[in-house]
Amino acid sequence: MKKGNKNKTSSIMGYLLLENSNFHIPEMIATLVRKYNVDVKFDESGNAFLFQYEDYIVGISCVETPMANDNAVECCKYNFLWNHSENIVASHKAHILVSIMGITNKVEGFQLFTNIMCVVANFDNAIAIYMPAQKITYNAKAYIEDAREFGLKGKKPVHLWICICPLELDATIVYTYGLNEFGKNEIEVRSENKNFLDLFDFVANLCDEIITRDIQIVDGDNIETNDGDVITAHVNEGIYVNRVSVKFNL
Repeated sequence: MKKGNKNKTSSIMGYLLLENSNFHIPEMIATLVRKYNVDVKFDESGNAFLFQYEDYIVGISCVETPMANDNAVECCKYNFLWNHSENIVASHKAHILVSIMGITNKVEGFQLFTNIMCVVANFDNAIAIYMPAQKITYNAKAYIEDAREFGLKGKKPVHLWICICPLELDATIVYTYGLNEFGKNEIEVRSENKNFLDLFDFVANLCDEIITRDIQIVDGDNIETNDGDVITAHVNEGIYVNRVSVKFNL
């Protein structure tokens, strides 16, 4: 393994999908001011605002209509933990865009995004959180619960920052989408005798190590699995992702 390069992407963006256009703006602002001690500036409509926190600019825009395309619905299929969610997501009536700008450290930027999104989504009419760069749609309440649980454990909720998905629901092939946001190669894993949850745990733990330690896996690296086995990484053109990937056989 080798140390990675510094991340260059300067912004993170995601959408909260709502069952109605009750945005709870006063409550949302009160929580953000209490947690981050920020000065919030509104636009003329009163439905969009931004603030500076440390070196970041946070923008939040509330839109009283559904999203203009079906991308969030299409990406439901990549979230194996939320089955049959397409109709639920398609029923949304309004949405909120959350963006973090001025990012120089992607891990810190994604953590701030998650913290802000948990404030914005912490209301009963929140349905889903759609991350376009990661091509995945999350159940809003599960997102908040996972972020809180990992925070209590002192861990990063990496699985909320990267799509870890099976080729098919019962597949023995798992790949990532979103590691490239951190300047890392995507991962592809194949197994003939592991179930999907085993593969998910292996990939999630590996992604956590790659991101938090800022390392790049290179061809020939040996990785120890959760069972104590040692497997070798092969780095070449991706099979299921359209770029170079790190491949493992478990």
